[in-house]
Amino acid sequence: MRIRPQLLVLVLLFTVLAAVCPATADPASEKAGTEAAQKWLGLIDAKQYAQSWNEIAPIMKQSIDAQNWANAVGSVRTMVGAMESRAVKSTTFMTQVPGSPKGKYVVIIYDTKFAKRAATETVTVMLCPDKAWRVAGYYVR
Repeated sequence: MRIRPQLLVLVLLFTVLAAVCPATADPASEKAGTEAAQKWLGLIDAKQYAQSWNEIAPIMKQSIDAQNWANAVGSVRTMVGAMESRAVKSTTFMTQVPGSPKGKYVVIIYDTKFAKRAATETVTVMLCPDKAWRVAGYYVR
């Protein structure tokens, strides 16, 4: 049996979308995750980069050490300047995030105005084994 390329593309697209599509909404998790993200972002805004690393999820600590984290975040914040305002654009509850184990995740997207430019911040928090929501991903675009 020969599989048509168009069908293969559709199957692959469906598989990718199924892996990254949000789970059923979970308002309690979204609220708890957003609160944890806000608190953690306060550390970043206060330039407490070492403390922010201490508060990230173990899975994230495996990918970057404290010094490299501080250097990377400090560099980005130098480019964009101090945070002036931040508003939640969206929150999405997920049970699977690409490259991570199954669990409870909340992806929060912020519209942020920094001193030097506006940006989109994306913070992914996960419910860790100690039942605390911790940051597992942070991106500024």
